[in-house]
Amino acid sequence: MANVAVVCADSIPREGMRLLLKRHSPISNVKSFESAETLIRHIERSSNFDLCIVDLDIGGMGGFEALAELNRRWPDTPVLVITSQPASHVTVRSLRSGARGFISYSQDPQELFDAIDLILRGGRSVGASHIDLIINAVAQPESQLPHDRLSNREFEIMRRIAAGHSLQSIADDLYISAKTVSTYRRRMMQKMDFQRNAQLTQYALEHSLLDRVG
Repeated sequence: MANVAVVCADSIPREGMRLLLKRHSPISNVKSFESAETLIRHIERSSNFDLCIVDLDIGGMGGFEALAELNRRWPDTPVLVITSQPASHVTVRSLRSGARGFISYSQDPQELFDAIDLILRGGRSVGASHIDLIINAVAQPESQLPHDRLSNREFEIMRRIAAGHSLQSIADDLYISAKTVSTYRRRMMQKMDFQRNAQLTQYALEHSLLDRVG
């Protein structure tokens, strides 16, 4: 029987996920968290989980950094990403950051249960719509696309700026200072060879990076 953690910033989806997972017989206990930081503190002072389900659209350290941190500190604990975003480059970045699976909120609950069962058995799970993206990413050098050169934090800030968020609102969402956001923006713009935010927005739209941000 598995103990599962769910990390989601929004209370209604978080509670809905908790109640849904309790219907799945291989799961003995479900504990929900509003941020990766609260999950990490719980693991540090209590016990680990058999599986963590993480929504990419969380504040604080952000979904991608949360994936990387969980994978670095507890590599034997698999993470399943759940998101409202369609198959896109965020799928590949999630897997590169340590996710063992990727699923959308729009998929059938049975698909979620099947993904959980496969990951708990040591496998990996991605939907059929993601396979072509993954194959192309493996076949191409990681630095071929400009956004692949970004760190997880730079990538998250890029997406938020491209979506029209102000530096201060990004700082508030990610629990960092506006000055720090500005520093990340400068580094990110240099890596991508952009000068204006409008260029980021156009690029992010072209590469399906803006389905839901913050």
